[in-house]
Amino acid sequence: MSYQYHDRFLRHNRKVMQMIKPPEGFDEAFIKCINFEWNPDTNELMFCWVYVKDSQQLWLLRQGQWLVYYCEPSQIGQMFAESVEKMHQFNYHAAKGCGVMVEQVALCQLRLSREQGTIH
Repeated sequence: MSYQYHDRFLRHNRKVMQMIKPPEGFDEAFIKCINFEWNPDTNELMFCWVYVKDSQQLWLLRQGQWLVYYCEPSQIGQMFAESVEKMHQFNYHAAKGCGVMVEQVALCQLRLSREQGTIH
C-alpha cells in the first residue's frame, strides 16, 4: 500500500522527483521510493526521505543534501516519541496527506493534547 498525498502535492512530488539525484551507490529505483514531507501550514517541502530496510539506513534529503542515519525502524518511532512535544505543532486534520511523518507527528500531538486535557 502506498501513502496517499493530498491532491495539492501530487504535481509537486513528481517535479521534485525529476530534480533529485540519488545518493552515491544508488540508482533511479531509489528515487521511486522517496517520501515527501510537506508543511501543512505553508505547503512548503520540508524534507524527503527513504528508508532502506536491508541496510537499516534512513536517508534524508534536506536543502539538496543527502544525510544518512543508521537505525532500526523502532528507533525512528522512539525518536519521534521522545521529541514530539518539542516539534512544531501541526493541526492533525490539516496534516492529512502532507506526509507519513508529518501526519504521525500531528496525530501524536493530538493524542497528547487530549490526554493532557488541553484539547477536547
